[in-house]
Amino acid sequence: MKQAPVINYFNADMPEHKTLLLLQSVEELARYIAINQVQSIFLMQDKTTGNQYFACLQQGSLIGHYTGGFNTLDDYFESKKAGFPEAALFYAAKKEGYTNYKDYQLVMEAGISDVTVFEKIKAGGFIEGYSDWKEWIKTTEALPAWEKISDPFTLYQYATAGLFNNYQDFKTAIGLGFTDANYYADATEKEFRNAADYQDSICMGLTDGKSYYFAKEHHIRDVYDFTNYLQLNKIGLEGDVHDQQLLVSVISKLPQDKKVSINKLHDLLKEALATFRYQDTNEMPQWFTKSLDNAADISKFLRTAEDTKQFGTYDSEGEYFETKHLNQRKVVLDGANVAHGNVGNDKNKPAVENIIKVVNKLKSKGFTEITVISDASLRHRLTDKERLAELEGSCEYLSAPAETTADIFLIEFVKTNGCLLVTNDTFRDWKLKDKWVAENIDYYKLSFMLDGDKVLMPDLDMMNN
Repeated sequence: MKQAPVINYFNADMPEHKTLLLLQSVEELARYIAINQVQSIFLMQDKTTGNQYFACLQQGSLIGHYTGGFNTLDDYFESKKAGFPEAALFYAAKKEGYTNYKDYQLVMEAGISDVTVFEKIKAGGFIEGYSDWKEWIKTTEALPAWEKISDPFTLYQYATAGLFNNYQDFKTAIGLGFTDANYYADATEKEFRNAADYQDSICMGLTDGKSYYFAKEHHIRDVYDFTNYLQLNKIGLEGDVHDQQLLVSVISKLPQDKKVSINKLHDLLKEALATFRYQDTNEMPQWFTKSLDNAADISKFLRTAEDTKQFGTYDSEGEYFETKHLNQRKVVLDGANVAHGNVGNDKNKPAVENIIKVVNKLKSKGFTEITVISDASLRHRLTDKERLAELEGSCEYLSAPAETTADIFLIEFVKTNGCLLVTNDTFRDWKLKDKWVAENIDYYKLSFMLDGDKVLMPDLDMMNN
């Protein structure tokens, strides 16, 4: 391929006696230069008219065309390719770092003074996105603030005010009702479908989309309502009749060795139902289902209910429910609390021996279903860990997953089974954040004290084997 000659430019004045053969266009001049391998071009100025020309000298004649304000032919063609209508705009844009007329036109119209800002607008897709935006808002209910968006720069300003740096992310978020990137990211992570649901969930006190959509589907009003719903459904009763589940919970908290009449159970159930009513309307939740409207309904339910049998038996002839001895119920031990000994003093070194003493005490009182739940780290802190196998052989021993407090599993175990809990822990922090713990945990607790080889448990020491 034949290489184009390097052209040198020289400044010159137009001689008065010389005439200039004016070609029809700069393109024609460039073609003439290429054909004739011209290497020198004069930048000539007519002093009379002030016109400037690109010109070459061929056989004593000047051949050229108006410069149009361009310094070189290369500048002319670069300007034309970039869409600039005139030389002044081309050089002004080039001085500020812009190489495209549409970009520079945007800069001039929007008043952008920093080229780095423009590069961010371009990199974020807002220049191309502006045309899409104009079409999109025709089919979307516009926000008042959108009236100020008149070009890619104002679109960029609006988006970045909400911390969006990318047009596509911004448009997707806006389409879902989000004007803030942080809220959008948080809502997306928590699986919310749109901003309205995200805000509604916050008002309800719920923290994730899964819980929110579950609550909406089941007509649950707020986080307190949600907690009540979940607690009832942890009891394990088959079916979804909530007052039956609540009655099971009421029965699980009755004192041992008591005969409770059906009428008394009905009164206790009504008291429990009252705690589910909304304070502002005194209405029961829409999700709450009922089947026990009177004592006769309760009697019918107790004849067949399997879940109440772990707490006692129903005498259909006498119309009363007789609760079991404590030792006929399941019991779970707070492993770490018992291992530390008296009053759960964490300054004492934990020992398996302490747990074994309490387990043996329970067995001496007739308990057969005994479970110990402890933190995963307890086994590494025990002073006599070699006795763990002995403990595991005498009862069920469960460890919570690493870095997870055993309290979570102890509470869930009690909620689900309505069983007794051996611990001196007050669960003060849990009572502040879990309504069920605040209202119920003390019904199931059995306190203890270690005195040498003796295990003192007041609730059991008064009980006959």
